[in-house]
Amino acid sequence: MLAALAAAGQDIATLWPLTDLTPFAVQLRYDEFESDTPLDRPSVEADIAALVAYAERLVQRA
Repeated sequence: MLAALAAAGQDIATLWPLTDLTPFAVQLRYDEFESDTPLDRPSVEADIAALVAYAERLVQRA
């Protein structure tokens, strides 16, 4: 989906890091999930809020 937006000329550079969460979305919800790199929850939440706002703007323009 992001590739299609990029091909359509949309600026999605800030959204690419969110694709790292896709395979781990369920595990990362829980503090018990162990990873070599800790999840920066405030940063991820801000990125997701930006994604939602971006999607809302796209829908409003359509």
